[in-house]
Amino acid sequence: IFNRYRSLQADLNFNFSTGPVKHNLLVGGEARESVFKLIAFAGTSSGWDPFNKTTPVVTVNYAAPVAQTVQTTSNGRVYVLDTAKFLGDRLVLSYGVSRSRAGANTFNELTRAYSTPEYNLNKNLKQYGAVFKVLPGLNAFAGYNENFALNGTGLINGRTGALPPKEGKQWETGIKGEFLNRRLQVNVSYFDIKQTNNTVPSYPLDPLNPNVLVPGVISRGFDGDASWQVNSNFYLMGSFAWYEPKSILGPAVSGLYVQPYYKRAVTGSIPVGNTAKRTSSLFSLYRFTSGGLKGLEVGLGYNYLCERAITDG
Repeated sequence: IFNRYRSLQADLNFNFSTGPVKHNLLVGGEARESVFKLIAFAGTSSGWDPFNKTTPVVTVNYAAPVAQTVQTTSNGRVYVLDTAKFLGDRLVLSYGVSRSRAGANTFNELTRAYSTPEYNLNKNLKQYGAVFKVLPGLNAFAGYNENFALNGTGLINGRTGALPPKEGKQWETGIKGEFLNRRLQVNVSYFDIKQTNNTVPSYPLDPLNPNVLVPGVISRGFDGDASWQVNSNFYLMGSFAWYEPKSILGPAVSGLYVQPYYKRAVTGSIPVGNTAKRTSSLFSLYRFTSGGLKGLEVGLGYNYLCERAITDG
């Protein structure tokens, strides 16, 4: 097994004003490449008996590899982000765009041919946001961003090939405040996340088609956290989430996907695997600052997760 990773990034920052508006302009780009090489050899192993402990005998023929593949993935993007401050910095607006390119291929060094032909995808993405200082220590915010990533290969409409890229959009809005001389900090937000072309492992596992396409996942709800320094010794920290995640089946944005098991498009929705819809936590910390226990910290907390699906396969 051989793995190599290379990365290059460059950024330029420009600060300037247009009348009463202050700007920070970020211009940059990055490139990443990952190469993973795998060599497999044939071998045999002696049988085993759970009631009779014996030393196993394993024989591997290292002179004749049965598989030797090199998987290469590459990512690159250029981006521009402008942050502008208005009304004496009470209102902050930002807007950014980027051009991303991702590619992947798998080369079989034994057959000297591509087992997964090289494919490249390009995507234009945008993001924007706003922060408004309602009162000293109290801010309201809102934002939107987009993302995408390669999905590799898998089964789509009964044929093996490159899967459509994963694409996502996220909206978020909320408030963030600092009170009691910054001893109490509170953050509460509402979010709406939509992902299309998600993948889950095939079951039973099919080496030729390791991924099965799920047209989309939607998550929307509330989350928040708070921390309170009660005094110089005692601290409280808590968080919660209350949302509705679900995998959407059936037609997706870019077409109709046939699920391998059913041999047809399945409509409706199912829970997202291993994801709880309701969570909360509370943690307390007491710090001794004097006496024989000076320097000792004692913490006590709890975590709550509601029942959740164990799989979305």
